[in-house]
Amino acid sequence: MTTNFARHEQFLRIWKLLEFLETSRRPLSDDELVSHLKESLGLASLSQRTLGRDCEFLASCGYPIERQTLPDGRKQGWQFNRQGNDGNWWMPREPLTLLEMTAFLLSREQMRFAEGTVLWSGVESLWSKIAATLPPSLADQVAVMRGVWHVEGRTQPAYADRPRLLSLLCAAVTACCEIDLHLSATANEADSATSGDAAPTAPSGQLLTRFHPCGLVVRAGGMGLIGFPDGVSTGPPVLISLEHITNAKTRDKVFEPCGETVRELLGRATWPNGTPVD
Repeated sequence: MTTNFARHEQFLRIWKLLEFLETSRRPLSDDELVSHLKESLGLASLSQRTLGRDCEFLASCGYPIERQTLPDGRKQGWQFNRQGNDGNWWMPREPLTLLEMTAFLLSREQMRFAEGTVLWSGVESLWSKIAATLPPSLADQVAVMRGVWHVEGRTQPAYADRPRLLSLLCAAVTACCEIDLHLSATANEADSATSGDAAPTAPSGQLLTRFHPCGLVVRAGGMGLIGFPDGVSTGPPVLISLEHITNAKTRDKVFEPCGETVRELLGRATWPNGTPVD
């Protein structure tokens, strides 16, 4: 394997830059930083443009490095913001990075179909906690990156009119508790992302009693419940879109877990009308 010494030099340069900024009590000019790095690492040359890219990279990795006005009030330099640590040695143990934030926000947009449910409340609560802890320099880069990506998905919340449905079903799955389900008259259970055929429908006002819920499925921009109707686990499991459950009620009776994973159940599942799930 060929060793890329240029990458090693880049790592040493960025680490030395971080160390120098962290130990300084004031903003450091570009000239000061370039001079220090060249002297400490024996570099023949180092441009201020490369220095700026290194500082921006550290900021994108979550380190609180910011552009600050120098004491002369005319130029700007770089400073490590201690964020109220009383000047003590401070290094983030595992800072958030721009890549991690981009991936999280893309995942958040893909879950927007869950608006109106407790799941979306959890997503938004987590996002608010993360946003409150972002260093300003990283927050600015995240704001720019959010404009780069666009996620297409379901625009109207499908579950907002039944905000407690997801909580009820999740609790029933974890407690292995039987439930009764009422389905809508036109329960479209087809995967619109993979099939252009007419969607199979459930009988009008269908009631599934003693349903054994085994798991919740995120599929094709929506959520579904998979389990066994009538308390019979010998037949094929049934997948039901949550948006087509008009009412759900837990029963006092519990059941034994089926012993299969949700992925295994999906491999042989059908929709309520008997059509196999693709």
